[in-house]
Amino acid sequence: MAADDAYEEAGLEVTDEMRLWAGLKLKFDREFPNQPGGKTLVDETTGISYRRAFRKQQSNSRKSSRWMLDFIITKPDGTVTTVEDPAGPNRRSDPARNWGLGRE
Repeated sequence: MAADDAYEEAGLEVTDEMRLWAGLKLKFDREFPNQPGGKTLVDETTGISYRRAFRKQQSNSRKSSRWMLDFIITKPDGTVTTVEDPAGPNRRSDPARNWGLGRE
Protein backbone atom coordinates (compact mmCIF):
# COMPACT_ATOMS: atom_id res chain seq x y z
CA MET A 1 0.00 0.00 0.00
CA ALA A 2 1.58 3.29 -1.11
CA ALA A 3 0.19 5.33 1.80
CA ASP A 4 1.77 2.89 4.28
CA ASP A 5 5.14 3.31 2.56
CA ALA A 6 4.90 7.12 2.76
CA TYR A 7 4.12 6.98 6.47
CA GLU A 8 6.94 4.54 7.15
CA GLU A 9 9.43 6.71 5.24
CA ALA A 10 8.41 9.61 7.46
CA GLY A 11 9.05 7.44 10.53
CA LEU A 12 5.36 7.15 11.42
CA GLU A 13 3.59 3.97 12.39
CA VAL A 14 0.51 3.00 10.38
CA THR A 15 -2.14 1.58 12.70
CA ASP A 16 -5.13 -0.62 11.94
CA GLU A 17 -7.38 2.26 13.02
CA MET A 18 -5.75 4.51 10.39
CA ARG A 19 -6.40 1.85 7.73
CA LEU A 20 -10.02 1.48 8.89
CA TRP A 21 -10.52 5.28 8.76
CA ALA A 22 -9.04 5.45 5.24
CA GLY A 23 -11.21 2.56 4.04
CA LEU A 24 -14.37 4.13 5.46
CA LYS A 25 -13.51 7.51 3.93
CA LEU A 26 -13.03 5.89 0.52
CA LYS A 27 -16.34 3.99 0.84
CA PHE A 28 -18.27 7.16 1.82
CA ASP A 29 -16.60 9.20 -0.93
CA ARG A 30 -17.75 6.61 -3.48
CA GLU A 31 -21.29 6.29 -2.07
CA PHE A 32 -21.86 10.02 -1.56
CA PRO A 33 -19.70 11.91 -4.08
CA ASN A 34 -19.64 15.67 -3.49
CA GLN A 35 -22.18 15.38 -0.67
CA PRO A 36 -20.87 16.97 2.52
CA GLY A 37 -22.40 16.44 5.92
CA GLY A 38 -23.20 13.46 8.06
CA LYS A 39 -24.30 10.38 6.17
CA THR A 40 -25.00 6.81 7.31
CA LEU A 41 -24.32 3.47 5.61
CA VAL A 42 -25.70 0.18 6.93
CA ASP A 43 -24.15 -3.20 6.14
CA GLU A 44 -27.24 -5.29 5.42
CA THR A 45 -25.51 -8.62 6.16
CA THR A 46 -24.11 -7.67 9.59
CA GLY A 47 -26.48 -4.89 10.66
CA ILE A 48 -23.54 -2.63 11.49
CA SER A 49 -24.12 1.05 10.77
CA TYR A 50 -21.37 3.48 9.85
CA ARG A 51 -22.00 7.20 10.32
CA ARG A 52 -19.80 9.98 9.00
CA ALA A 53 -19.54 12.93 11.39
CA PHE A 54 -17.65 16.21 11.33
CA ARG A 55 -16.37 18.10 14.35
CA LYS A 56 -14.68 21.46 14.63
CA GLN A 57 -11.28 21.62 16.30
CA GLN A 58 -9.92 24.93 17.60
CA SER A 59 -6.25 25.89 17.39
CA ASN A 60 -4.31 26.47 20.59
CA SER A 61 -4.77 30.23 20.24
CA ARG A 62 -8.44 29.74 19.28
CA LYS A 63 -7.83 32.13 16.36
CA SER A 64 -8.42 29.43 13.77
CA SER A 65 -10.06 26.04 13.45
CA ARG A 66 -10.26 23.00 11.21
CA TRP A 67 -12.85 20.35 10.53
CA MET A 68 -12.10 16.78 11.56
CA LEU A 69 -13.82 13.77 9.95
CA ASP A 70 -14.77 10.93 12.30
CA PHE A 71 -16.71 7.72 11.75
CA ILE A 72 -19.10 6.31 14.35
CA ILE A 73 -19.65 2.56 14.12
CA THR A 74 -22.73 1.09 15.80
CA LYS A 75 -23.09 -2.68 16.10
CA PRO A 76 -26.50 -4.39 16.35
CA ASP A 77 -25.94 -5.00 20.09
CA GLY A 78 -25.70 -1.22 20.62
CA THR A 79 -21.90 -1.07 21.01
CA VAL A 80 -20.60 2.23 19.65
CA THR A 81 -17.03 2.85 18.49
CA THR A 82 -15.62 6.12 17.16
CA VAL A 83 -12.79 6.07 14.65
CA GLU A 84 -11.20 9.51 14.86
CA ASP A 85 -9.54 11.45 12.07
CA PRO A 86 -5.87 10.36 11.92
CA ALA A 87 -4.86 14.01 11.47
CA GLY A 88 -4.65 13.80 15.23
CA PRO A 89 -5.69 15.88 18.17
CA ASN A 90 -4.63 19.45 18.70
CA ARG A 91 -1.37 19.72 20.62
CA ARG A 92 -2.92 21.82 23.38
CA SER A 93 -1.08 19.78 26.01
CA ASP A 94 2.29 19.70 24.23
CA PRO A 95 4.84 21.37 26.57
CA ALA A 96 7.12 22.17 23.63
CA ARG A 97 4.38 24.41 22.25
CA ASN A 98 3.46 26.13 25.48
CA TRP A 99 3.63 29.60 23.94
CA GLY A 100 3.11 32.53 26.30
CA LEU A 101 2.36 30.37 29.30
CA GLY A 102 5.90 30.10 30.69
CA ARG A 103 7.94 27.24 29.33
CA GLU A 104 8.95 24.53 31.76
